[in-house]
Amino acid sequence: MKLHRTRKINPLLSMTPLIDCVFLLLIFFLLTSMFIEESGLLINLPESASAEPVKEQNVIVSINNNGQVELNGQSVMMEKLKEKLVVIRSETNQEEVVIRADKTVQLELLVEVIDIIKSSGFQALDIRTVSKGPK
Repeated sequence: MKLHRTRKINPLLSMTPLIDCVFLLLIFFLLTSMFIEESGLLINLPESASAEPVKEQNVIVSINNNGQVELNGQSVMMEKLKEKLVVIRSETNQEEVVIRADKTVQLELLVEVIDIIKSSGFQALDIRTVSKGPK
């Protein structure tokens, strides 16, 4: 007696539709994503293992490695920084300032800016950093 063995069908998966779907998703995400570009001074932020994302603030003080200071993207002299911060504080009732300082900024300048911010009436201060990658 002869038994008929059924042939095992070996299904072939075509990769073409899968690749098409991946490329369509890639194009979709590229077209719908928003790229946030911070303008202003070129600053190399220091790294921190405990860095956390900071929600966008209205008051950002930036200091680059040459000692130039910006307030919310506009260049400002150190002598005028306090009065501009007092005006912003009275208009917006903000209590927090974010400092973006280059990692090579002199400590003396950074402390001077922090003193000006505190004397302007702001209660909270964040120093922006970038997170260290795992090593």
